[in-house]
Amino acid sequence: MGGLDWDGAVKDIKGSVLYLKSIGCKKVGVLGFCMGGALTIAAMCYVPEIDAGTPFYGIPDLSKATPSNIKNPIVAYFGENDEAKGFSDAESARKLEKTLKDAGVNFTLKMMPGCGHAFMN
Repeated sequence: MGGLDWDGAVKDIKGSVLYLKSIGCKKVGVLGFCMGGALTIAAMCYVPEIDAGTPFYGIPDLSKATPSNIKNPIVAYFGENDEAKGFSDAESARKLEKTLKDAGVNFTLKMMPGCGHAFMN
């Protein structure tokens, strides 16, 4: 994940959202898993045209994002037994919840009991 061009990926997501809206989609949501989950949250910080986000187990570096820019709802799924410390473990997910709610984001955390990372595989 360290080699990903995060800015470029967010721009690609923005382009996709804008294209879908230009062809008549009234609402566009973004969903991602692991790195894609982190990208979902990051994109929502910079792409106000995203109407909803659903990240599965992934948190971006929020020091490089502006959570208060998120104006639409997020429902996030994490596994209570995820061991990816600082990225998708339960403690980090709860910290994300607090950070986003403190920023005024409509954020719902769904903690999946007995599940680790990549529980949707």
